[in-house]
Amino acid sequence: MAQRSQVSRLTLQVDLTCSADKFYGMFRKNMGQLVQMFPENLKGYRFVQGNEFGNGAVVLWNYNLGTPSTVKARHDTNDATKAITFTVLEGDLLRIFKNFKVKLQVERGVAKWSFEFEKINPNSPNPTEYLDFVNKVSKGLNAQLGRA
Repeated sequence: MAQRSQVSRLTLQVDLTCSADKFYGMFRKNMGQLVQMFPENLKGYRFVQGNEFGNGAVVLWNYNLGTPSTVKARHDTNDATKAITFTVLEGDLLRIFKNFKVKLQVERGVAKWSFEFEKINPNSPNPTEYLDFVNKVSKGLNAQLGRA
């Protein structure tokens, strides 16, 4: 009998001292600036569909979290709830996962990250390096925006 795959979820909550609007706005409109802020991890990007980080944009990202990698992801935004969902369409992540989705929800005083994924091999490790990375970005961005 075939083994049934299971969707897993990892979550992270980061306390914010900067305004929720500024934090969300960076991911919503100025996400490309993260390449300059975190050059050791984010190597570059290009738009595949659309020309801004808006609803439905598809972006090819080059990054390094120990290994040079690429990922093509669709950005779905909801400005009313300050939420962005990044759905992986292609790339190195899909060698390990059948599907991979990241959601950012920004509320007053907190950024909530949720990673939803389905492993190809149930023995593969969880994507904790990605959770560690968004924690680093969130804290660094919060500190930067808090000074602005």
